[in-house]
Amino acid sequence: MLLAAINIWAHQVGIEFAVIYMLLTSTLTAWLVIACGLEFRAVKPTAPRLPARFSDTSLTHKLATFTVAGPLALVTGCLTTIALTGLLPIARNEQLVVAALVDPILTALIIYWICSSEKLARNSLLLLSAGGVSSAYLFL
Repeated sequence: MLLAAINIWAHQVGIEFAVIYMLLTSTLTAWLVIACGLEFRAVKPTAPRLPARFSDTSLTHKLATFTVAGPLALVTGCLTTIALTGLLPIARNEQLVVAALVDPILTALIIYWICSSEKLARNSLLLLSAGGVSSAYLFL
């Protein structure tokens, strides 16, 4: 049903708004499903523990996380969004509009993924490779 709605929206208002409407609709539907199935449970008290790895609390790790989740995530999100929207069968100016609307969502997902994962080196290599492939597609 969502795919049919995207098709109708694309014919009525254009593909860039249809993509955003689809993202908003799926997000609001997911929130509604979660809210309907929500059940509250009592919090179990746990004993305080030390961090699993001491290096996670060091200044070096924090600076590396800030660097990867900051500029690297922003550049990779922007390049990847522009490269992927460049594959859409629409006019160039409409591709840039879609990229401008989708880029904050993709960048936020990348930053959330970086901050929630414990494997910073692997994630930074994946971001560098995605940015490199996107740059090669765009500029070569």
